[in-house]
Amino acid sequence: MSVQRVWILSDGISGHVNQAIGITHLLYGDAAQIHKINTQLRAPFLSRPLLHLLYNYLGPKRWVRSITSILYSENIPASRTSSDVVISAGGNTRFLNAAAGDRNIFIGSLRELDGGLFDVSLTMERTNFSSNIVMALPPSRLSPASADAAGEKCLQRMKHWGQPEHSRLWTLLVGGDGAGFRYCEKDWYNLASLIKQLAHQHNIRWFITTSRRTSAFGQQHLKKALSDREVAEASWNGEPQKGTLIEYVGASERVFCTADSMSMLGDSLNAGKPTCALVPLEATPNQRYEDALDNFRDRYALQCWPMDRRDTSNLELPTSKDLRARILRDRDALKKRILAALSDSEGAHSTKQ
Repeated sequence: MSVQRVWILSDGISGHVNQAIGITHLLYGDAAQIHKINTQLRAPFLSRPLLHLLYNYLGPKRWVRSITSILYSENIPASRTSSDVVISAGGNTRFLNAAAGDRNIFIGSLRELDGGLFDVSLTMERTNFSSNIVMALPPSRLSPASADAAGEKCLQRMKHWGQPEHSRLWTLLVGGDGAGFRYCEKDWYNLASLIKQLAHQHNIRWFITTSRRTSAFGQQHLKKALSDREVAEASWNGEPQKGTLIEYVGASERVFCTADSMSMLGDSLNAGKPTCALVPLEATPNQRYEDALDNFRDRYALQCWPMDRRDTSNLELPTSKDLRARILRDRDALKKRILAALSDSEGAHSTKQ
């Protein structure tokens, strides 16, 4: 495959950029020349409704694109060619993405913007736009292959520093308040107790990573309650990092993740790892989030486990081999659909010329 040039529009939110990079890697692997454009929508409270109106009723006319370029701090350079691909996620990038005109991919909700402005509109739920392609999983920089490579690197690093080898390793990814999930002190007590119980029950040790949303109390309690007997390595938020999420996920047999983080759940499943979502006492996700979790349960055998439940005899996860095969099939099917849509667009564009 020849080198493909991809322009990624970044609104400064790392999660959005990682989704765009994930789609780029899915489509082109290493045969991608990525150019990231850091841009901000000026005066968004005024610009968003104006551009929404212009694009929905007039489309990407030249003067509409000119106004768009004025309202963004950085624009796609004139060196972009018709064979290049533009990819972005995040609502504030969608108008500049629409201005690209052809071979453009937007990830996420269009918020009532015309889907016909994009060659591919990627969502987790079906829309009425012909450009819409529904994803079974949120985009991720992780894949089974990339996770394997990072996991091997992690194990070699630990061996180099004299860490004792352990045949069975699981990973705990910890988030915090968000997406309708709220964590109280009792939840952190329950989580630590569950993690200790699973370590002893299954003779495993844990990789643990926390995030900026993890409460100070929650992080400190986990650090205090868990010992080296249960923890192989931990990267605590705000402290020097020992390992990365992709390394920990790649090196482990299974992943347990607090239910508030769709991105971390998506990373784990994209890596082909059997995954369990840990649910706090207060859990009121919206319907879209609940539908996504239901889809993961049906398609990838995701378990949603209340952290206060002590009997873990029913905590059954699929074998890694079965899940990996399903993930690879779904990723390949998504890749083929997106490339076909871009190819159709390129053909239609050349015909018009």
